Amino acid sequence: MVRTAQWVVPALVLALCSLFACSQEDSPTGPTGGPAAGLPTTVGDLHVAAADFGSITLGWTAPGVPGNPQPVQSYDLRYTTLDAEFTDWDTWPTAPAPTPAPPGTAQTTVVAALEPGSTWIFRLRSRSADLWSTLSAPVVASAVPDWDQTPPAAVDDLEVRWRSEQALLVSWSPTGDDGRHGAAAAYALRYAAEPLAAGNWEQASEAGGHVYDAARRRWTCQLAGLDPAQTVYLAVRAVDDAGNWSDLGNVAVGAPPGGTVWHVNVDGSGTVPTIGEGVARARPGDLVLVGPGHYTWMNQGGPMHDLGMIFVGRDTTGFTVASEQGPTATIIDAQQQGRVLFIQAYNNEIVFEGFTLTGGVDTPYDGDTQKAGGLVFHLTSTTIRDCVITGNSGGEGGGVYYGGVGRPTLERCIITNNHAGRGGGVYAVNVSGPGQDPYHGLSLIDCEITNNWVTSYGGGVCTVMAVVRLERTLIADNSAVTSGGGVAIIGHAMHPSPDTWVEFHGCTLARNQAPLGAAVRLTFDAQQQRVGRARMFSSIVTGHENQYCLSLNTNCQLEVGCSAIFGNQDGARLPGTAVDLGDNIYVDPLFCEDPAAPTWSLTTASPCLPGAHPNGAACGLIGARPAVPGC
Repeated sequence: MVRTAQWVVPALVLALCSLFACSQEDSPTGPTGGPAAGLPTTVGDLHVAAADFGSITLGWTAPGVPGNPQPVQSYDLRYTTLDAEFTDWDTWPTAPAPTPAPPGTAQTTVVAALEPGSTWIFRLRSRSADLWSTLSAPVVASAVPDWDQTPPAAVDDLEVRWRSEQALLVSWSPTGDDGRHGAAAAYALRYAAEPLAAGNWEQASEAGGHVYDAARRRWTCQLAGLDPAQTVYLAVRAVDDAGNWSDLGNVAVGAPPGGTVWHVNVDGSGTVPTIGEGVARARPGDLVLVGPGHYTWMNQGGPMHDLGMIFVGRDTTGFTVASEQGPTATIIDAQQQGRVLFIQAYNNEIVFEGFTLTGGVDTPYDGDTQKAGGLVFHLTSTTIRDCVITGNSGGEGGGVYYGGVGRPTLERCIITNNHAGRGGGVYAVNVSGPGQDPYHGLSLIDCEITNNWVTSYGGGVCTVMAVVRLERTLIADNSAVTSGGGVAIIGHAMHPSPDTWVEFHGCTLARNQAPLGAAVRLTFDAQQQRVGRARMFSSIVTGHENQYCLSLNTNCQLEVGCSAIFGNQDGARLPGTAVDLGDNIYVDPLFCEDPAAPTWSLTTASPCLPGAHPNGAACGLIGARPAVPGC
């Protein structure tokens, strides 16, 4: 029996769905890059109709060929055991399937001689003429009357985001319904004064009020009324719609604050009157905790406004500035008077989390060039997390400017609707990792860089002699007047190691615009004569209407592997001078949403999902967004 007090029904949960290998002809395309004429529709409702000891009855609605009332010619139904789904589809055993009925007819089949104690995965496709449909979404079931025996996968990334004297905030990623497949129905978060395990889970206190942040694909929950001197241990379990509970995942620890907590309220009633005052007083281990509200240039005041509305001086390290209620409720607005946030130099182990940074314009200082209006930082390893950087303008960078040696990170940030001369969203210059590390400079992880624009090059991102790593980042609908609508890469970093690159890992570049290099433009730095270099792995490049979607100047280097190139004006191909690392695909990624307003999530039949590569290659998830369950 599941107690309803523990349930929180998710809205639009994005779960990691693992899909399976299929043959190359599973996703045929026509001459314009769309589905081939005569291709059957994908079975969208494969489900368990009944089960018994040793057998499972599957049901679905008969598919058809668009515009043709006749049945498809045949079905191909196959199955394997759970956790074997990454094996080649051609090695899966086949199961009996009925003669196809007219489109729209309900059909069933019984798969017998199954081991009752095992859990099975089924998928179905259909054929018309010589064309096979894409595979259906997976169905997971056990061959017993109570067939839904598979619990959700454990939540293994629960983290404490901040801890004040009497409160803390935790977050976690959604998990599946059957293992990692599908979407869990609900979550239970519990906490105790001692480490949690299966033996004391039921005795732990329950926490309610979970909130799902669809933009960042994270659940959050805030606990209040804690003992200021007590360490709190927390864990989450997920439950599916059949009442199967996941195992305990990782246990997060909320220790008492290690330093001073500086409270900031928008009316000035906190322990410090402004965010800037809290930052100025913060020392290693401190937390500046900012209440909800609209913080403006006028109500914040500060002696360093010539550098930024919020100023972090050099050599200050080791503290966190966090909002209590996230970026939607906590806005830092420079009101077009100057830059929003300036982090000067050597500010390692500082975290800014959960703000909207907006209304920033750059004003040069010390005769320097104009930089970003939203955030400027350099020579630092600061982390900016869960922030929205929007409505800012500048010269080099509209939203963000970073320069120099360091390992700064932007994580789960949305950088949108900014504009600049170069680098509408992000501008990075002369960046390399500290010490002898040539591979880690500026990192953008799980970010969205969208709808930024420039009057020259680098609509979304511009890198100039910089090491930049983009992971699971969406770069879409950015534009540039000259080149690099999505990303402009100019030269490679000046580092003791010559092996320095801009790298894309699991990114999606979509519908960016520029006359040259709508998605990515690589060129050389004229002053230093250093060529642009980029590597792209498990990424999607799609929907670019300009020619020369991926564009390389003379001697520049682009290496591409395990990526999907599809639906661009210049065709499904790599530039002739690019290096093909293998396992690239040139078929429709199968995005879920309306093309007019996409979030670039995949359908559960996408060839870009883990295990679904048409050639069986182990590329993992291709692109920045997983599948939407049920799509």
